[in-house]
Amino acid sequence: MNKADAVKNYMKHLGVTKAEAEQLWADDHADVVGAEGEELQKKANALEKTYTPTEKNKRTRKVKFDAEKAKIVEVLNQALTDAGFTSKVVNSQRQIDFGAYTLTLIKHRPPKK
Repeated sequence: MNKADAVKNYMKHLGVTKAEAEQLWADDHADVVGAEGEELQKKANALEKTYTPTEKNKRTRKVKFDAEKAKIVEVLNQALTDAGFTSKVVNSQRQIDFGAYTLTLIKHRPPKK
């Protein structure tokens, strides 16, 4: 919407004079921060931006050992080796790399009731 249409719209819907409508348009399209805004911007830029992790964020996740998954990965690795692939177990419960391929084992949770 151009300036003239916006001014007409202000006059019609807000019931203001043409001078007031032009001032409203100028205020809406002004890209002026002002003295107070500049001062706040300087204060914000001066703040030290650091992140200190809390105890909650420092905790590491402990994965329970799943013997069934480890056995499946072992059997799959043996099958790949027997088939002539050069395979490498990356994670004993999850991942096998062979050539340009990666095999990832995922255990799905039982559905909630």
